[in-house]
Amino acid sequence: MKIARTHADIGCMRRREVFHAIATADLVVPHPWRLRGVVYFRGGMGPSRWLCIAVQYDEGMNGVVRTAFARRRLPGWA
Repeated sequence: MKIARTHADIGCMRRREVFHAIATADLVVPHPWRLRGVVYFRGGMGPSRWLCIAVQYDEGMNGVVRTAFARRRLPGWA
């Protein structure tokens, strides 16, 4: 999985933990440049303050997790 290869700090998280973070997100915002993209932020999970998960949806609203990574703070566009 790309997340485990490129973001070793959260690579040990199980898929169900990532899906749980999406389902219980503290903040949900449109992706700043992906059409039908959504970014989910969940506090208190992972090695940093925020877990950030980017999901891309198709026309049928089927989602694919594109990436997930830890952040110390929310980005300026969130």
